[in-house]
Amino acid sequence: MKVKEDNIEFKLVNIEILESEIKAPLKPLAKNANFSFNIALEQRFNIEKELIFVICDVTVFPDNNSNLKLGKYRSSCIFKVNDLSNYITNEKDISLPDVFMITLNTISISTTRGLMFSLFKGTFLQRALLPIVDPNLQKESETI
Repeated sequence: MKVKEDNIEFKLVNIEILESEIKAPLKPLAKNANFSFNIALEQRFNIEKELIFVICDVTVFPDNNSNLKLGKYRSSCIFKVNDLSNYITNEKDISLPDVFMITLNTISISTTRGLMFSLFKGTFLQRALLPIVDPNLQKESETI
């Protein structure tokens, strides 16, 4: 299904799991343990194929200010964007509306949340539900 966002037609064409990791803590976690998350987003572009890759990288920590990494998940949502070349301002700069990129970020974070839930189900991390977050997160953008 094609969607229009700010008159830009796009569709989700693939979801890739790039990395998944669960590390058991040395001591069992409390049943009511809370978790914290480090979330980063990265956008990559393939202009010739009209593709945008939104890579969502999530690290899970116990919520006791520890540096102990309990889990990691990295996924890529790949979007086909019609006429992506129209948004090239010069040889390497891409100028897409912020609202459009926020939409892609939101879809990618939500998709990663579901993938993480599936991976963590039945483990000590099954209550580590990725919270609703600000989709304006952006690590870096790169053209491939």
